[in-house]
Formats: sequence, C-alpha cells, structure tokens
Amino acid sequence: SLLDICRGEMWERGKQVLGDIQGYVQVLDTLTLQSIKNWSKSGNIHLQTDLKALITGELKSGDSKSGVVCCLPEFKISEEERRRYTKALIDHQKKISPTRVKDRVEGEFESWRQWIEKRANEIEILIDTANCGFYMNGGEFSYFQANMMFSTLSKRYKVKLVLSQTRAKVEHGSPESKILDDWKSSESVYITPTGMNDDAFWMYGALWLSGLGKRILILSNDLLRDHHLNTSYDKGFFFFMTSHLMRFRGATNQHRKNKKRKIQCDSFSFFPPFPYSIQPHFLPSNQGILFPYMAESSSLLEKDLYKHTETDSTPALPETIANRIRWALLNLTSEPMKSTTNDSNKPNINTTTSTSSNNTSATSGSAKSLGKRKRDPGT
Repeated sequence: SLLDICRGEMWERGKQVLGDIQGYVQVLDTLTLQSIKNWSKSGNIHLQTDLKALITGELKSGDSKSGVVCCLPEFKISEEERRRYTKALIDHQKKISPTRVKDRVEGEFESWRQWIEKRANEIEILIDTANCGFYMNGGEFSYFQANMMFSTLSKRYKVKLVLSQTRAKVEHGSPESKILDDWKSSESVYITPTGMNDDAFWMYGALWLSGLGKRILILSNDLLRDHHLNTSYDKGFFFFMTSHLMRFRGATNQHRKNKKRKIQCDSFSFFPPFPYSIQPHFLPSNQGILFPYMAESSSLLEKDLYKHTETDSTPALPETIANRIRWALLNLTSEPMKSTTNDSNKPNINTTTSTSSNNTSATSGSAKSLGKRKRDPGT
C-alpha cells in the first residue's frame, strides 16, 4: 500500500519503503512484487525478474541465455553478532533449564568450548545425533542408524557427534554400548549434560567455530521451531543456522504409512546447504536491491518455503527450495545498468560485497557479489 502511493512526486519516498522491507520481509508475495513493478515503472527504473539462483549462489535469467548475472553473497555474521548470539543462546538455556542445572549452564558451555577448541582442526561436520537416530524410527532412538551416517560422512569429512547424556545410557555389553565405546575411544563424541538442550551445543559450536573463520556444517533435519520463541534472536541468527544445516534423506524399499511406523533405511543421502540466505540483498552504493519471491510454478505459500510439502514439515532439500524461488533485480539508478557484454539485458554488477560488518568478496567467473545486509529493526 505504501508503494502504491509513492509514485509521482513521492517516488523518492518509495526507496525508503523498499529499504525498510528488508527488515521485515524474507520472501515477497505476488501482490508486493506487483507493487514494486508498478512503482519501478512510474520512476522509469529497470526491474529484471525471473532470475534463478543455483545452489552455488549464481543467478541466471529465466531464459538461460543471459548467463550469470551476479552472485549472492555468502551469509556471514560480524564478530559483534556472533558474541550477541552466543550470549543469547546461553541466557536462553539458563532460562529454560531446571533449577538444579541453572548455575552450571555457563560452566557446561565453557567445557564444550574447551573441547572443540582443542579439536578445532578435526571438525568439519557436527552431527545432531538425536535427530539422526530418531529419523523415521517410530519414536525410538537408533545407535545403528546414527552410526551409519557417522561412518558414511567420516570417509570424506572430519566429523564429531553431539549426544545427550539421556541417550548415552545403554546396557553394558550391548551392541549399542559397543558403538558408543568406539565413539568415545576415538574422541568423536561429546556427551551433553542431562537437563540441557543438546541442540544448544551444536548451535554454540557453529557460532564459536565461525569466529575462527571456519564454516562447519551441522547434520540435522531440525527446523529450529523450538528456538523461534526466543525473542533474543533476530532473523540473522536463523539465517546463519539454516545456512549451516546439512539435510539428509534415507533410502528404503519399505512404505511408511504413518510416523509411528519404524522404517529401516538401507543408505543415506546428504545435501549441503547453499551458503547464501534467502532474503532481500542490497547492492553497494544504493545501486539496487535483489528481492526473492515465490515462483509461479510453486503452489506453496511463503511460510511453507522450507517444508517438504504444505502438510509434510520434513525439511525440503536445498535444491527444492532454490527451485521454488525466483529473484527480482531492481536497479535504483536513474537508468538501467550498462552491460559489459553484448547482452543488453545483463546488468554490470562488478562490485564488492559487504555483509554485516564484514568486507568479503565472492566471485563466480568475472561476476562479483553484492549486497549489504541491513539489520533487523526489531519488531
């Protein structure tokens, strides 16, 4: 509605409206995209739509003839944000932990920090062991399933497991105890204390290791729904976490009629995340904005973007998510950007990206990345 009235003499006010959108909107709906189209026409501004992002972050036009337009920047957080998110994570654990545990929360996280600091060069993937062990297992935890994933990934990556003390109580001499002993003897598992959320430990690990410049992955199908109620986090926290989550699927010949039925998976496939975040990205020097919107071929609403289907909350694979999204490139200069090639439809975005307070560059071919990520104003 604001964009619809920001035409003519109020056209410049529309730029501020678009700038504010980034703090509140992740993916545009059809009506908002149409309002941007109408507003851009009233100011003779070039708007290129139907751009598709590959897993690598390369943007290509819908007809695939224009080639790479630009690269979405890898999502990064500043040192200040990393400290703030870490503190919010610890404070939230103090708030939700039982009384007998509250006084030990900081000490437990310090023990975890020392453990990963000592093994920082040995960690490329942290496994959310509970999430992997419960996957399609009828509500029962399976050491064998978690170990199958661990063994498969260990052939290519440096892998550690995060396991709750509750799951570490196994019968002595059982096959499960043999697996656990193997994990312990190889220093591949960290046991989190009873009374604390084990998810908080792999989240903390991802945040802490990012401070060393390491981009580790978290093997989990967790949608982070348990953590959205923590108002200490802003959108940047969830963008950071989702850009580090490696999803998985199990292969089986059995049919699963309902979630309570236990299914034996014969093998697993793993799907690394794309490094960029699906949100509006600003071009440097106020040149323009990239907006994601739901593709016409997608029948889902924006709120279901990350779900497998509207009724199935299993996380969608990264490639599926990328196919559901198209990007619109809005040039805020008075004239369409000049092209460095013979293709007049391809804007020249030969710029350096700055995400948060970091100054980084991500390139693909001769195209450089873009965009300063504006902070969430906090609602």
